[in-house]
Amino acid sequence: SGIEGIENEISPDVQPFDVGLNASEGTTYLGITAFPGGTRGDYQEGVAQALNTPLVAGSEYLFLVDLANPVSEPGEIRGCGGIEIWGGNGNDDFVELLWKSPIVVDNSDWQTFTVNFTPSANFTHIQLLAGLYEGCNRDYVVVDNLQAQSNVLTPPEINTTANEICPGNFPELSVEEVPGAIYQWFLDDAP
Repeated sequence: SGIEGIENEISPDVQPFDVGLNASEGTTYLGITAFPGGTRGDYQEGVAQALNTPLVAGSEYLFLVDLANPVSEPGEIRGCGGIEIWGGNGNDDFVELLWKSPIVVDNSDWQTFTVNFTPSANFTHIQLLAGLYEGCNRDYVVVDNLQAQSNVLTPPEINTTANEICPGNFPELSVEEVPGAIYQWFLDDAP
């Protein structure tokens, strides 16, 4: 689960006081670290927030978040990592891992990730933690520009290059990409 042995004295940073990376949005961003097997067990920094409206079981949620693993980090914490997003009903209540980012390797540039989850229970709080990843010794990841997206996708516009389809002729199909959408083309009910 990645949360066993979390120490109580977690202390994330408000950056960029010593990272040398401009915010992806606004002027500040969050810096958090994680490392497995410290002197008192695994260590993960994070933040928690009570939600104005609880997350509802079975409802789909869609966010965008910017992550980076900057070249310059406090204490020269180098490695790979990312974030975990948990649902719960209090600041220290880690009930369900809702989403875990792909590993962010040493990278000085911001990367935007799509966060998509459907909680299995109602939650009044959300927690964002530095993730523990196999093969990553220590990590300092920075987080910015977390923004909710509408979970109703606009259908894509599909265009063809032919007005008439005759047996043996196949039109070329193209589609304008819609963020968060997955496409599957079918021919005679087969992908």
